[in-house]
Amino acid sequence: MTANTQSEWDSVDFALLPYDAKLFKSFLKAKTKLDKLKGTADQFSLYVDDVDFFTDREELPEDCQPIEEETPILIELTDEQVENLSRPEQVIKHGERKYSQWEVQFTATGKHTGEEYWCGIGWETVEKLAKGKLEPVNA
Repeated sequence: MTANTQSEWDSVDFALLPYDAKLFKSFLKAKTKLDKLKGTADQFSLYVDDVDFFTDREELPEDCQPIEEETPILIELTDEQVENLSRPEQVIKHGERKYSQWEVQFTATGKHTGEEYWCGIGWETVEKLAKGKLEPVNA
């Protein structure tokens, strides 16, 4: 997923979220809960630790490059490949998963500065991942 930060000195380019159909099904259950709250709440949050931020999309293997920058994609990476990716200079303290009418947004803050890092995934993509209907681009 494309990621962003408000930091003036640090940077992020993308974020990785481990793929697990059960996790994405839980996102859909949360959306159902949010739909029931419509009119009383626009979003709700959970504290989580399930997304990692990285600084340079060009470090991903060539067959893992997204076609469109804003579209989340499913890729297969080994633990070693993930370990070799550059991370932000800031120690990131994970954070929060926010459910809204439009997306699931992941936010985190810098441990020492409080600067915010974020990324999001739209409900249409969540549904495809929950149903196993999104193939890895590098399969």
